[in-house]
Order: sequence, then structure tokens, then C-alpha cells
Amino acid sequence: MKNLIFSIFLLFSSINVHGQWIQLNTDTLFDYNSVHFINPDTGFVCGSVNLGWDGVIVRTMDGGTSWDTTILPISLADISFVNDSVGFTGGQDGGIYKTTNTGDSWSFLGGFGNNSDLSNIYFINQDTGLVHDFYGNIGLFTPGFFPPSSLILNSTADTWFPGTGELSRTQNIFYVAGGNGKFLKSFDNGSTWNYFNCDSNLYLFDAKMIDQNNIVIVGGTATQLTSIEYGKSTVSNDGGLTWSTPNQFAPHDIVGVDFYNNQFGYCVGGINSVWFFNPNAVGSLWQTSDGGYNWTLVDSSYSDLLTDIQVVNDSLAFAVGFDGTILKNATHHTTLGLNTNDIIQNISIFPNPFNTNLTIQIPSSQPKAIEINVFDITGRVITQETINSTNRNIVLNSETWSDGVYFIQMKLSNSIIVKKAIKQK
Repeated sequence: MKNLIFSIFLLFSSINVHGQWIQLNTDTLFDYNSVHFINPDTGFVCGSVNLGWDGVIVRTMDGGTSWDTTILPISLADISFVNDSVGFTGGQDGGIYKTTNTGDSWSFLGGFGNNSDLSNIYFINQDTGLVHDFYGNIGLFTPGFFPPSSLILNSTADTWFPGTGELSRTQNIFYVAGGNGKFLKSFDNGSTWNYFNCDSNLYLFDAKMIDQNNIVIVGGTATQLTSIEYGKSTVSNDGGLTWSTPNQFAPHDIVGVDFYNNQFGYCVGGINSVWFFNPNAVGSLWQTSDGGYNWTLVDSSYSDLLTDIQVVNDSLAFAVGFDGTILKNATHHTTLGLNTNDIIQNISIFPNPFNTNLTIQIPSSQPKAIEINVFDITGRVITQETINSTNRNIVLNSETWSDGVYFIQMKLSNSIIVKKAIKQK
């Protein structure tokens, strides 16, 4: 039996606000792998109990204000619902549980045939589901039939970490992502699969098929944790036939992604504390406004790896991670904490690339009070200041900055604008 529980107890129990994201810690004894909201009020987060074998499900019925807890005897990698009442969760040793009363109680249904740990589950209805395990096996799970599960194929889209990889469906197309560049689609509810591989050097941790044509994949550079890893993304606009050159934008793995239209989305990742009790654990959250081609840092001050994110609707999103982290974004529809188009178009930074000085030009229609934060590629704050002035041209002295990529975050009233700039001699 393999233990999916890899965790360390970290003392962190406060509510923090990063931009438009509010941190709602429920219990630092838990490490969370997956989030699923049925509607804006009712949602579930699953994972494992620190330093133990048990799994945990926390549930909210009021949009995240309060949570109740259910402990199950196996660690859990994924959770999903087929309607307001019926849902499924699974993970360690292929075990799967079902609820028919919106999580009031859970019943054990059995395990996937080879008893390997599951990374993802997706149920078509309350009688039929697909499962995806650590080794890339895709199986059919039909509780009530004998045998309850059968292997469809080994996709080689391996995952090796709870809740990573992806098994989902959009517009009646199932898709699976994992391993080194493995992306598959099924047009017949999982019976047969077609391969649309992207870069084999990109280890896939998550994928979002926004519609039939637009696919965004996020991942890392290695199949195992090493001292040097980078987060990357790649995009297809033709259903997976061709892919953009992977964009390396984060100093660590990126493991979760979601969008609320074909342009605006978020991804999460970080460095896991539990591998070798890493003292440099960090969680990060990024945003895109161009369909996943480029990403800018929102925040990297979270105490541990962020693992999953779900955009519930145009005005609500949740992200989860280790050390009991649950984040909520409930901002106005226009941005979900991102940039409104008119503000993006009117704010400019120049020259770019720059050498000694960087100028930020703010339109006169914007508020006088502007908070500016400059982050380097690792998420470290380089400079921070608040401007209260009618001066619309703000000059940042960058003589002491090293050459490289920087993210200029500007907070104006309820908007957060992030722009990328490059310093080079």
C-alpha cells in the first residue's frame, strides 16, 4: 500500500488578503489536493491529514464563510459532483466513495481494479465514471456491476502526485493530460482516445480545455523534484494539433489552472514543504489576460504549495493548497482580480526593455493614490511604494536591479494591474 500523505505541520492560522484574494484557513492539519463547487454557495475540498493515512473532506454551504469536516480512511486526490446531491471522491489504493446527500455521508464503493492510487476522477452520471491513476491508466468505473471497474488503456499520461494531471470534459469531449507532453481526447465517453502530444520536455500537471479549440496546459520541467524546476505553459488554438513554444515563467512547478473565458484565467503552484521537509516551501498564484500565453504574478507569499483552482463563475473563484490553505476571490465580474481592458490599454510602462529608469504613465482619470509593488521572477518584492500625487509619470530608479524579468503591480482603487518589464543593459 502506498501512502499519498506527504505533509508537515506548519503553524499558520490567520486570514490574509493578497490583492482581491482572501485566505480562509480552515485547519492547518490538512493538505488539500482538489476543490469542487457545485454552485456559489456549496463547495467541497478534499485532501489528506498531515502525518497520517486518513483523507479529509471539508464542505461549505455558505460560500466559504464556514466549513464542516469529514474524515475518511484513505487519502483523497480528487472530488466531483454530477448534480446537487450526488458526488464522488477517491484516491489512495484506487478507493472511491460516493455521496447521495450533498456530502452529509459517504459510502465506500470499492476500488479501481489494479488498486493503484488515483489522481483524477470524473463521473458522467451517478452510475458511470472514468478514473485516471498515477501510472497513466484510464479506467471505467461502474458501481453496481461486477466487476465494478475495467481498464480502458494505459495512456502513459502518468501523474505521480495526488490531484495532478487532468481528467475532465468540455462540450462532450473528454480529455486527459499528464506525464511528458501527453494530451488525449475522447469523443465517445472514454471508449477510444486520440493523442495530441505537446512538448515532451514539459511535464504536464494540469490542462484546461476552454472550448473545442482552445487548450491551455501548465506544468514543470522535471518528472521528479530536483533542485532546479521551472513552471511552464503551452497553448493550442486548434484543438491540440499544434502547440505554442512552452513559456517558462515561474521559478517552480505550476500544478493547477482554470479560466472564466478564453482570455482571462489563473494558475497556481509552488514548492512543496513535505518533500524532504523542505524549509523553502512557497505557494504562488498567477494570472493571464491573453489566453495563457503569458502569466504575471499575483502573489507568492503563501506558506506552502497551492494545488488546485476553480473559477466558479464570472465573479467567484477558489484556490486550495497544503497547510490548510483555502483562497477566495469574490470581486466584480470584470476582472476576478484581473485587469479591466480599459485600464490595461491606458496604463503604459516605458521604455521596455529598460536600463536605468522605468516610467509608469497613469491616465489622469485614475485615482491619485496608487500603490506600486515590483516583484522579480521569484516573487520577491524589489520595491514598494504608495504614490499620492497628481503626477501621472512615475519614474522608478532601477540602477540596483539585476538584469531580468520584473512584474510591476499597480493597485488603483479596486483594480490590480500587473505588467511585465525586462531590464537589460
